[in-house]
Amino acid sequence: MPAAVASALCYAVAAALQQREAARAAGGGLRLLAGLARRPLWLAGIGATAAGATLHVLALRLGPLALVQPIGAAGLLFALPLGALLHRRPVRRGELAAAGLVAAGVVGLLASVQVARGTPTLSEPSTALLATVIAVAAVGSTTLARRLRGPWRALISPAAAGPRSVSHRRWCGW
Repeated sequence: MPAAVASALCYAVAAALQQREAARAAGGGLRLLAGLARRPLWLAGIGATAAGATLHVLALRLGPLALVQPIGAAGLLFALPLGALLHRRPVRRGELAAAGLVAAGVVGLLASVQVARGTPTLSEPSTALLATVIAVAAVGSTTLARRLRGPWRALISPAAAGPRSVSHRRWCGW
């Protein structure tokens, strides 16, 4: 699954570059986006995201979802040293411990996955239930993230990596 690993690496590079540039940017809203659009490393991050998405689609074409998706989580393992390098700081012990847990989880998941032949299908009631669960989780995590502060907010909301979280230095101590 080299395409899945390459995809994870591209996503990690994108996250590290864009986080670095967002930390250095000033302003908010459209002013922030206009400023980021003029930063070469931010644009390189967008290119890395596009490459990661392309490689992810290729990986899904070559292998089953049950194997490709867990490998994507390995992007966290790539992002950790890249982020530390870009911020010129060592990787912290707690980060190493978390990376070890992620690695163990990915290896454990990959070792336990049994890939079935054929095309999986989802019934209409199951599809409706899944859509409902996803919608409730999205609304719930967004609502919760708006009420939290500090690293908990960044942990709960995937949107914390977006333009509204430019003050992430305050949350993550960077």
